[in-house]
Amino acid sequence: MTDKKNIKKQVKIWYTLGRIAPLGALFLLCVAIFFDLNSIMEWILCGVATLFACIAFAWWWWVLDTVRALFSMLEHANNKFKEILDDLTSIKQDINDNTGKRNKSKKTKPKSSSRN
Repeated sequence: MTDKKNIKKQVKIWYTLGRIAPLGALFLLCVAIFFDLNSIMEWILCGVATLFACIAFAWWWWVLDTVRALFSMLEHANNKFKEILDDLTSIKQDINDNTGKRNKSKKTKPKSSSRN
């Protein structure tokens, strides 16, 4: 069970990294070319800015995936709720249709207990 969770976690990390790393590297290269970075301080500032941009980008993808999962869950719950309502309506209709058709049994008098 833990192996399955570990594999899912690794797949999720690689999936996220595969989406973010190429765009982060491309962004870093574009910024380096555009601003003509010369000193170490400029490279550090560019790296920090790129890190923040990658975090924001990852967070945005996480939000989109989470919202998609929530909508999917709500749609599934809504479908199940409609199914339950249809079943309850069908049961109510069956009960209403069958109430007049029931044979009423004769009421039997309860046996009286005599105490001596």
